[in-house]
Amino acid sequence: MADLDFVKHDQGGVNARILARETKADFRRVEAASLKIKASFASAEGKRLFIRYFNTFQLGIHFISVISRTRLNHEDVAKVETLIREQVDKVAEQLNQAIDGAEALFKANGITSVATYDTVALELEVGVLSSSSRRYLEILGKLDQLMPLLQTLEIHEVITAQAVDIGMRLANPS
Repeated sequence: MADLDFVKHDQGGVNARILARETKADFRRVEAASLKIKASFASAEGKRLFIRYFNTFQLGIHFISVISRTRLNHEDVAKVETLIREQVDKVAEQLNQAIDGAEALFKANGITSVATYDTVALELEVGVLSSSSRRYLEILGKLDQLMPLLQTLEIHEVITAQAVDIGMRLANPS
């Protein structure tokens, strides 16, 4: 019997739609060097959070770290930078714990394979302006690593769909 292809698979159209909805960040006033880092997001959550928030985060951090120093006390700016770094580190640690917990549930339940996405991964080269932006990009990568683990556990009925949603909110505490 011949293989019947009765399911249409994504050929990159999902990424095109996500990128089309992206709010274009205006970097024309940013005169800074950037480190080019390859990023890849397979999960819908990772893709959307990257597109929605990464450039806005970068511009905000640039404003705080560079522009505000021209008008504000350097110690005050350093305090704000420290608070941001602490919050980013806290989210990264929560994501690490969630990944470790998901992997423990895999082992405890005899699950050996991770769910995969039927869409093409969003792969791009990102110009990273600061260490804070690099850390935020790493958080998004951890979220992208966590989501298929959580979705696999939900498929196997080890966790609920609500638990998957809570895991997604770790990287987007807004």
